[in-house]
Amino acid sequence: MFLGLILILIFSGPGIASNISSSHKSIVVTKTNKNSPLRIGFGLTSSQGIDQVDDVDSDALTHDVLGVGMWLRYIMSERYSLEVGASRLTKEYSVSKNNSTLVEQVQKFQAHLLGRYEVVTGFSLGAGGFSDFKSSNVDRGESQTFSSGLDTSASKSTYGPLLSLAYEKDIRPGRGLFANVNYMEPIETESGEESTKYYFMIGFTFRPE
Repeated sequence: MFLGLILILIFSGPGIASNISSSHKSIVVTKTNKNSPLRIGFGLTSSQGIDQVDDVDSDALTHDVLGVGMWLRYIMSERYSLEVGASRLTKEYSVSKNNSTLVEQVQKFQAHLLGRYEVVTGFSLGAGGFSDFKSSNVDRGESQTFSSGLDTSASKSTYGPLLSLAYEKDIRPGRGLFANVNYMEPIETESGEESTKYYFMIGFTFRPE
């Protein structure tokens, strides 16, 4: 009887070991975590073309101040993703007339929504729309003896289509760098004003666990 049990264990041993090994492998696979479909970017922003076109003489002292921005991207498939973002940019410039100087500071807030397609690894094209809100703050300095041709209304807003080219590079798992350039075509701009056309952003990305 004991001899029979020993023989059964000897011949069935490899099968039992194989079953245990397969079970272990399946457990390992089921415990593997998938990457999060979300990706977040933070960075510095700059733009071209938010100057107002005025009928007064400018002293050409125009200063761009870097702004900040962020975006949130939802990865739907290997190449397609959906992105929402927002940014804030400050630009100031001065105008001289009759030995007096007027400084205007423009605050620009922007939000966008677009879809992206990864053409090759790291490079993606995006298309969507944007909404742009701007407010002005005018400082006339010590002299208020002249009337400026600048538009000093409290706020302006516009919207329109947006095209985007972006590059991303992972530097370690879940962390990376990015740079993008966006082209915007504002709709319903007022006469005498030049709105944003190009918008740049560089920064870093991370993927939530």
